[in-house]
Amino acid sequence: MIACALVAGVVIWLAGSATPVLVPDSDSYLQFSPYRTASYPLFVRLVGLDFLVPAQLLSYALGCAALGVAALKLTGRLWLALLLIAAVFVNPEVMSFQRSVVSEALFIPVLVVWLASLFLLVQHVSMRNAALAGALAGLAATVRPASYPIILVALLAIWIGSRQAGFSKKIQIILICVLSWGSLVAAERLYSRAAHGAALTSLAGPHIYAKASLIEAPPIERKGLDSTEHVLTEAMEAEYASVRKVLRQADGTSVYPAMLAHYEQCIQHRCTHRYRPSGASASAEFNAAMGRVGTKRILQRPLAFLPLAWEEYRALWVLGTRTHPDRARRFDDFIEASRPLPLEAHLPELLHPTEPRSSARFVGPAFVLIGVALAGITMIFGFIALRTPNRSNAVNTAFFSALTVQAVFVFTSVTGIGDGRYTMGMWPAIASALVLAGAALLELRKGPAASQSLSNPQRSG
Repeated sequence: MIACALVAGVVIWLAGSATPVLVPDSDSYLQFSPYRTASYPLFVRLVGLDFLVPAQLLSYALGCAALGVAALKLTGRLWLALLLIAAVFVNPEVMSFQRSVVSEALFIPVLVVWLASLFLLVQHVSMRNAALAGALAGLAATVRPASYPIILVALLAIWIGSRQAGFSKKIQIILICVLSWGSLVAAERLYSRAAHGAALTSLAGPHIYAKASLIEAPPIERKGLDSTEHVLTEAMEAEYASVRKVLRQADGTSVYPAMLAHYEQCIQHRCTHRYRPSGASASAEFNAAMGRVGTKRILQRPLAFLPLAWEEYRALWVLGTRTHPDRARRFDDFIEASRPLPLEAHLPELLHPTEPRSSARFVGPAFVLIGVALAGITMIFGFIALRTPNRSNAVNTAFFSALTVQAVFVFTSVTGIGDGRYTMGMWPAIASALVLAGAALLELRKGPAASQSLSNPQRSG
């Protein structure tokens, strides 16, 4: 199985160029910008650009092999383990990440190995398995902060899987998991602080500010605001009012998701760049001020934030809304009819004619169905896992894989942008949930004896 995964990785590497693809985000990783977490820039620096593509493909292949071995130990079904590896490998978008300088190139292999550790944890809750799952969850968070919530999935798996253990033993296992997670997260933060000093920052402030700028809320009380906060508040309440107006006009149409993403990204960066002071330390304080002002506005009307968060979550499943052949012309017509658009000088990509993609005709509906299926797995299998935790390893693991996706997507919808790139970054967990849920349903249809064989693979043939 390991050989199969490695051969697949080598074949994919030989089939294309070893030169990594650079995207707009790449330079921030190559330069280790103060708003990036340290793990992926360190990985790139350690491996070097000349060997980055093979290193990324090899790490992904090894991760998939580990996942297959864990699935085999969990279920005792070789065909299921091989099917799972194939399902994880089949997505061409995921493979394109491994050829690029993007954090997903490291996050996806780490996520795959974390899923393998989750499988082991479901099969047997122990100090060692809990420490491994916690450490890998921490490593994932240091590569992509949106994965912070997956530690909660590991803790729930421990709680459900250790019902027969005493309360003291259960708390000890939970503590070792949390400590393993926290040590990795803390180490990354300490390293980043040492590397950047006062310039260390994050994208949390710009994200919160952009979201707050897109909701309707009463004016913020100006008393007590410093000069930077005052400028940001004025821009939010006056300048971006026209953005909120044009988004209201697009709401309910297929144009809305793409426009929302473009404007949210613009307000985070380009549209507010003219207010940003020079200097790394000043930029860090500016980001913090964006977070404070954004939080104040959201707290003025917190219920208005929920529909926006829902649209972000929905956008993670409804892909290709702009490039769908039946919608591309509709999008361009709406843009043309709405010009001049607010801040259009900062949004040249919004004005460019859309290039339809035939693949969007199939990818979009497919991921909507996958999203519905994941919601069903989370609710139905979650109910089964909570009520009868020893029913089936496949049921429990399908639930925890689906819950991993949901946790990251909900966190992303609240703190980030609903971008299809982030959806593809969670593909291994999505594929694991679907494959294991399918296997569990097949076994459940065969009756209790077959279901029991998945819970006790050593007894199966």
